[in-house]
Amino acid sequence: MNTRRKEKILTMDNWKHSFHLALVEFRTQLIYTLFGWFILFIIGGLFLSSFYNYLLNTYVTFDLMFIAYVIFFPYWASSRHAAPKRVNEHLWASPFFLLLTQLPINREIIVRSRLIAYLLRTLPPVFGTFIVLYTFDLRLHQFFTFSTFLIFLIAWVSLNILLGMAIVAMEFGGKVNIFNITFGLGLISALFIWHHYAPIGIVAWTVQIVNMYPLLTFATALFTIFIGWHIWQFIISRNMRKTDYF
Repeated sequence: MNTRRKEKILTMDNWKHSFHLALVEFRTQLIYTLFGWFILFIIGGLFLSSFYNYLLNTYVTFDLMFIAYVIFFPYWASSRHAAPKRVNEHLWASPFFLLLTQLPINREIIVRSRLIAYLLRTLPPVFGTFIVLYTFDLRLHQFFTFSTFLIFLIAWVSLNILLGMAIVAMEFGGKVNIFNITFGLGLISALFIWHHYAPIGIVAWTVQIVNMYPLLTFATALFTIFIGWHIWQFIISRNMRKTDYF
């Protein structure tokens, strides 16, 4: 068996073990995760019911809530066991991750399993909420066909992967409070600047882009997913090598 074939088999085995580890975590936290999804569904139903009105007259609070709901809320609602805790005076990390580092598991498998677990926890409630929204709020059919609505949703999921996986990186060690404050203030400032200079909100703008360039938007979203996955996999692996957890 040549070297290239051995590497391919090893890579497939690593992916298999990563999925298995993520699924084990998901099953052990199933009740808590389902409860978190239920809360998300209620929150999404309440504020997304104003989606149609927002598209007629955009406002910054909807943009802020939309971004938080799609990118951050699913993780916060279903990942309490993985939330970073203080390890020492300078470092926060996830207790679950620290447990994994004590086991004879390849670093690459740990990193991939954490990213896969993130997708398992966050994508189902987001897709479920928006599909139900499109199904029952017929007013949205004035702005989307079903295909463009899916592309719109995939585009925002790609931003979830590009930006939201920064939260997963915090599980592996970091200054969580500084990150949360900096990122939160930066996001709010960017939205207010956008609304000051742009004629429509950023979510409404993405609706226009999806309807004007659906295939290009879809391709860009897939590329963003690819880049986001590999960037965070690289960053997390690098931080694991550099950080002293004990």
